[in-house]
Amino acid sequence: MITLVLVMVLGGGAPEPAPGGLPDAGPVMAWVQSMLSLLTRMAATVTVGFAWLGGGYLTSTPVTIQTGALRIAVAMGAVWAGLVLIAAGLTVIELRIESVQLASQGIGASLASPQARPLLIELVMATATSVTALRSKSRWLPFPIALLAVIGGAIVGGHVLTAPSPVLAGAVLGIHVAAVSLWVGGLVAVGWLALKHSDAWLDVLPRYSRVALGSILALALSGIVSALQQIELGQVWESAYGIVVTLKVLMILALALFGWAQRRRVIGRGSARLRDFLLLAGAELTLMVITFGIAVGLATTPTPN
Repeated sequence: MITLVLVMVLGGGAPEPAPGGLPDAGPVMAWVQSMLSLLTRMAATVTVGFAWLGGGYLTSTPVTIQTGALRIAVAMGAVWAGLVLIAAGLTVIELRIESVQLASQGIGASLASPQARPLLIELVMATATSVTALRSKSRWLPFPIALLAVIGGAIVGGHVLTAPSPVLAGAVLGIHVAAVSLWVGGLVAVGWLALKHSDAWLDVLPRYSRVALGSILALALSGIVSALQQIELGQVWESAYGIVVTLKVLMILALALFGWAQRRRVIGRGSARLRDFLLLAGAELTLMVITFGIAVGLATTPTPN
């Protein structure tokens, strides 16, 4: 939260009062929505990670472990849906305060607005993820639903529509978000496995590590392409947006170093040590939370173009 606030304030994305006495829901509403966005992205990512583990994609873990992971996916999916529902409600309230036309119409008009409609779509998909993980006999199904939902939620809330090529920007952002979800969500799920089922986590760790390596590469490449859609190289140090992008890149590089240390100190040894993994994973997750704050703040930072 602190990182998000700092990025929004220093990057120029902090809420400001409406000019000329125009109807305004106030800065508190905007701050709450930004913080909800951060919590939503984190809940969605954790849901993806546990749906991934519960679906048996990482390795053929025992059914009891998959069931436990899917139960957490159900709970986190419900949290995710709840946060989106709150965000949608606040968006409707904000629209009806700021628009005389919408205030004179029914709630349906506000829900059908471009600001609220994407949240409703994400709400449906987050709910579908939770319900599928709870009721479906196909353990593999919640994961693709969750991944599609988290990608869609990020695309509709970013700078895609203002990019020179919205289709390319949307595709690149989709790859970017998928890579983050697998990397971060997977690490949370593997950490849970290490704490709760220490006899099974070693079977999962090598495959997760390979996917995490691919995710880092995809994250770096997609991040570069996405940034170049919004900013020119000469503007990197001349704009707040460029500085925030640079900060995000540095955080990703630091996370990549932690991933390398994970492979070297834990996987690379003949007898992997649980304590080393948990220490490195804890530090890595802390940096990931900070990076999430930077990413959400970046979405509110004005682009130089």
